[in-house]
Amino acid sequence: MEFKEFKEIISETIQEFKEIKNIGFIGFMGSLNLKNDLDFIITPAKNVKKGKFLKVMCNFLELLDKNVKKKGSKVIAFSYSILEEEAEYLGKRKDGDILLHIISFPDLVPPHPKVYNSILNATKIYGNSENLRKISTTKMDFEYLVLFLINCLYSHYPKELETRKIVKQVSYIIKHNNGKIGFKGKTNKQIYFDCCNFLDNRLD
Repeated sequence: MEFKEFKEIISETIQEFKEIKNIGFIGFMGSLNLKNDLDFIITPAKNVKKGKFLKVMCNFLELLDKNVKKKGSKVIAFSYSILEEEAEYLGKRKDGDILLHIISFPDLVPPHPKVYNSILNATKIYGNSENLRKISTTKMDFEYLVLFLINCLYSHYPKELETRKIVKQVSYIIKHNNGKIGFKGKTNKQIYFDCCNFLDNRLD
């Protein structure tokens, strides 16, 4: 698959996605060669809580992966550059699969001086780059960062590893914030979403 075709799939996904108003910006920075990883920027719209945005981002990646699979490939998403080799190996990347490095609010709040300008000058697919300047800090930012970093729901990891990563870190977040959520009978996505809701509710 060439980048042009993938960009068309992104655009189609944006058109289909019912929660798109909760996303402030979608774009790419750096190399657009699909043989390497793609730096994919996706950030919340103004006043959208970060937990809600993380859920929206999950749903967007799920729909994107579904649309890419129609072309015989898959999306392998990862949240931090040092996880690239791990994701490529554990996700069993094949020719045509898209290795997607997710760049989001942790890279902008506080702004990382080496990447901030590059992000602001990214190739826009959707939204307004001014939205990148409007992401505020919260008292739960450390916990939101943990949730962002452990999101392997769309990395195509072995299911056992995915479960261990999600359950372990969600348990940590809940325990250290004197909270409680149920795990029994829930998918990893449901557990992840429950933790997103828990953090957002702590801001009310």
